[in-house]
Amino acid sequence: MDKREHWSHSQLKTLLDCPLLYKFKYLEKREPEFTPDYFPFGNAVHEAHKALCNAFREGRELSEADAQKTFGEAWEVLGADPLLRFGKNDWGDLLNLGLEMVKVLHKEMPREKVVAIDAEFNVPLITGGGEILERPLNGIFDLIVQGQEGLTVVDFKTASKKYSPADVAADMQATAYLLAAPHVFDGAGKVSFRFDVITKAKKPAFVSYTTERTDQDIARLVSLFQQAEREIAAGVFLPRRSWRCKSCSYETACAAWAPQEREAAVLANTR
Repeated sequence: MDKREHWSHSQLKTLLDCPLLYKFKYLEKREPEFTPDYFPFGNAVHEAHKALCNAFREGRELSEADAQKTFGEAWEVLGADPLLRFGKNDWGDLLNLGLEMVKVLHKEMPREKVVAIDAEFNVPLITGGGEILERPLNGIFDLIVQGQEGLTVVDFKTASKKYSPADVAADMQATAYLLAAPHVFDGAGKVSFRFDVITKAKKPAFVSYTTERTDQDIARLVSLFQQAEREIAAGVFLPRRSWRCKSCSYETACAAWAPQEREAAVLANTR
């Protein structure tokens, strides 16, 4: 993948959620103070999902036990992170939850023709006026499947609860990936997008959400990236309080933050 400075949907979301967090994570590249348990846990479940998809691509069926084993081995490694901070569940609770989630995943996920897994992309961001932004859009398609009506990009998620229609309609990742799809699959016709979600509940549920985006949605996203570049150039990164703060990996740095000279000067000129 192109190693130049680039955009991703997660970078833009972070900047919109909290500019100071964006500065700590992407500009200063600070080491996190801790790792929330949902990151490595989700990654371990992803490993089981990937193993199932690899089996489908090879035309075979992976057993439930082998899928659970893949998760368990990944959790043994990822769950041993010394910076890991657990929430209401401890390591063993999450092990049992993950095994149950993989059981449901194995039973419920569709058996489809897999075209690619973890497919990287790097595409230009082009405004409605034809301007190409300096930083391209990078990302990774979790899964690409072939159906009767064409290709579908699938993004696999673990989530605390099912998505609402509003959640799906507003999700920037879907917009970003549908922006990228015509560049990656040139000549393949219309490419659709789907979230496959497994919930982290006592009784996990597997749910698929197909969503579409209009040309206006795509243009708006490019405008957001364009405006984000201007905000970064201005050098002002204010903290933004929200419910996300309770799991922020830079809580001590945020508490100690004070505007630097450039930020203070810009802020003073806007009053």
